[in-house]
Amino acid sequence: MIVERGSEHWNQHIKPVLGHVPVTKLKAAHLSELYVRLGVEQPRYTKHVKRAEGTSRERIRLGKPLGPNTVLRIHRILHRLLKWAMRQALVGPNATDAVEAPKAGPSPARALTADQVRHRGTASQPEQREGAQES
Repeated sequence: MIVERGSEHWNQHIKPVLGHVPVTKLKAAHLSELYVRLGVEQPRYTKHVKRAEGTSRERIRLGKPLGPNTVLRIHRILHRLLKWAMRQALVGPNATDAVEAPKAGPSPARALTADQVRHRGTASQPEQREGAQES
């Protein structure tokens, strides 16, 4: 799943913007431009749809600009890839180190209140049957 998601991000978001830049020429400015574009532009998603008669057509849909957590995830993918390339002596310094990582957005998770915890605690307790002994 994680590899599939990374591959999806690569093919749909990174490659269309940075695919023309050789990895040895990749600069912090390229990455900054990528992060801005991902957060502002609508990505184009294409899907090949087969018709009943055997032909296929491309179905194109525009998505919403990517959220800050997805842009951060893409930064991390690039950082790991360039770190690996650096260890293999394929590139010089990691260009992602020269760019400030995008900030993650606020988490929708909220802590439970004391009343919610008490309510959930009593709701999960099995009811005692008559005549059953408590341990």
